[in-house]
Amino acid sequence: MLKLLIDTSVWLDLAKDYRNLPLLTLLGDPVDRDEIELLVPEVVHEE
Repeated sequence: MLKLLIDTSVWLDLAKDYRNLPLLTLLGDPVDRDEIELLVPEVVHEE
């Protein structure tokens, strides 16, 4: 399984621009299939 670390500033940059929606959708599919595990800071989980 691939583990992908994404820090808070990257998540904020991705979330603030609707043009990043295809990228976020693309990340969701392998996560749903347990092919990728996203490692994110606790603050991202909380928000």
